[in-house]
Amino acid sequence: MGLFSSILKSTPTVIEFKPQTIQEAYISILYPLAKADGDFGDEEISRLSAILVQTGLYADMEVTDLFIKAELSIEKYGAKSMMEASMKMINQKFKPQLFCFCAELVFADGVVTEEEEKLLEYLATAATISEDTAKKIIEVAMIRSGI
Repeated sequence: MGLFSSILKSTPTVIEFKPQTIQEAYISILYPLAKADGDFGDEEISRLSAILVQTGLYADMEVTDLFIKAELSIEKYGAKSMMEASMKMINQKFKPQLFCFCAELVFADGVVTEEEEKLLEYLATAATISEDTAKKIIEVAMIRSGI
């Protein structure tokens, strides 16, 4: 075996996304979802801001750096890998609430795109939420959003 063939056959190092804090984990789930339809408009910004307040995790905290990091991470790792890694940091008892926030965020502009639908389905699986519970959460989120 030649020198180059052994080097070229080596396995590339995989770099994975890993949020450092629970606040970063929430934003790393919510922000890519808010941008999934390609239009990060006023409705999504308003709903995302309200969700962050509702969580109680961001009191007296500047979140701009977390959004910048999330934006850069979407490009580097992709939305699904960010969401999956972030979901691992969330305590199981908070995952249904987070899924509800995600559904409300998707419904914020009154339109659900195919990409948003796929990400919500993916998140339900990543959060280990049963199909029945996920359906109930989505129904409630639709009512709360006026859809």
